[in-house]
Amino acid sequence: MNIGRILKSMLAKLESKGIALHTKEGVPILPSIVQGKRLYSEYTIPVETPIDNSLIISYQSPYAGPERVWDPKPYSNLAPTEAVSEELLDALEGELAELEDALVDAIVLDTGKTLREARLEMELTLRLLRRIPATRSNKASTASLVSMPSFTMPLYTTVHSIVEAYRMESGILVKPPRKAPIVPTLLAQVLSTAGYSRNVSLVQAPGAFIHGVARAYNLPVAAYASPMKSRFIGDRVYAPGRYALIVEKGLISEDLAKLVVYSRVLHAGQACGSIGWIVILGGLPERSELEALFSVVEKVKVGDPLDSNTTMGPLVSSHAANASESYTSHLEEIGGSVITGFRRYGNYVWPTIVQGSMKDPGVLSRDPKFPVLSIIKSGNLAEALSVVTLTPSTGVILFGLNSSEAARAVTSLQGRHIYVEPDLKGIDLAPGSFTTRDCINLNLYDAKVQIGGNPLVGLRGPSEAEPYR
Repeated sequence: MNIGRILKSMLAKLESKGIALHTKEGVPILPSIVQGKRLYSEYTIPVETPIDNSLIISYQSPYAGPERVWDPKPYSNLAPTEAVSEELLDALEGELAELEDALVDAIVLDTGKTLREARLEMELTLRLLRRIPATRSNKASTASLVSMPSFTMPLYTTVHSIVEAYRMESGILVKPPRKAPIVPTLLAQVLSTAGYSRNVSLVQAPGAFIHGVARAYNLPVAAYASPMKSRFIGDRVYAPGRYALIVEKGLISEDLAKLVVYSRVLHAGQACGSIGWIVILGGLPERSELEALFSVVEKVKVGDPLDSNTTMGPLVSSHAANASESYTSHLEEIGGSVITGFRRYGNYVWPTIVQGSMKDPGVLSRDPKFPVLSIIKSGNLAEALSVVTLTPSTGVILFGLNSSEAARAVTSLQGRHIYVEPDLKGIDLAPGSFTTRDCINLNLYDAKVQIGGNPLVGLRGPSEAEPYR
């Protein structure tokens, strides 16, 4: 794969639409855009593609050095003076639709997502913009900090954050992730080209600096994917996590195996919404259950993310790939058995399944951002619930529990979204479908599921709530 050729093609598509990135000695430079003015400095950060670690781009930042980390005075004009208008969102939708091919390529280069994942993200981004409410005021008194993780959904997350700021009647201050700066920068270029640069400011700056700016100006956080950092910054937090699955031994069907495996291979297990842990009630999985999981794993094609047949691309960085290897080794040290074998080539890590009595709190409390799935043996429901409580999961799927067990689980797992035996027949069980739809649909609403007459927190929306069977 020729990354330089792909990047050149992508930039040509953008330039044909009137959007040009600044270049220096033939290398594209991603600028900051503050109040419509592009800012540069001598501080340059190399950006490597996760596909093969080759340097594809550098960007310059208005960051002036460590002594300025907590001094936002040079950036006193960061907060936009006008609210995001309905016309802006309409124009944004049109521009994104026009640039779909270029942005899909950019998503792949930024994050290593597969072509099908990038196209799905683009489709859902446009769908999001089409359902924006029409009423709002015309002025904003502050900006919202919009900051994204480097390995999930930079386009959708950025646009979702613009929508959130829109609903908050606020302007927008965008902080792209260091490892995936291309898509958010191109989005800011689109907004600037459309004449709305005063509504959205883009700042390419190290995390500590932009966090200092956010604290100094008391900017609300419209979206942030790191709970620890979001607590450090502000009050309006979106912090996605992983799912855990509790299932009775013997109930892992072919459909459930697809749900589990495909959720893990969604962007190599790095996207929010992936199932990170399976807790089996009554022991380890039966042979037929393991065979169901193996048959799905064998169908996962790992490789070139720009190949439309590829299911899973690379992890976002070599650091993430190294972490997956260390994580798997540690699971073995505490009694886990790697039943699929661990395979890695550069940033590519093949799906790995580890099973056993792996109840170490240090392991369970870690959010696995790679395609390594833990199957944990538990003797009873109380033990299973204690395992799930130790995980950072924000959602739990229950299969095979009776009414009293399900009610007990919901009570013990308060604060998490509980999926009580969802109907898999209503879900498109294909790579990148189920959990993509779940994790990208950021507004989760409590629904009521009737279990023995008691209303419990259940599925995503009222239309999806079904009686527990």
